[in-house]
Amino acid sequence: MGSPPLPWEDVKPDILEAGFVKEHVHEMECTQNFSNLHEPFLRFYQHHVDQPVTLDDIRNTIEELFPGGKSGQKFYTFAVFHKL
Repeated sequence: MGSPPLPWEDVKPDILEAGFVKEHVHEMECTQNFSNLHEPFLRFYQHHVDQPVTLDDIRNTIEELFPGGKSGQKFYTFAVFHKL
């Protein structure tokens, strides 16, 4: 329904090439719970889609992508850089 964020591995070389140095990195693992698809939750996702979609479109897509309501393991990387 939209463009996923770029993976860290794709962004890191550009940041380093621009003259930044990595100071700190922290990875966080999480699992998303999509078992309670109430209207405010669906509206949040609807707001972040660049094309017109209904709440049912979002609900059906989430149910198709995450059967049982749980996502697989997902990792987020937080990094602090400074410029040389």
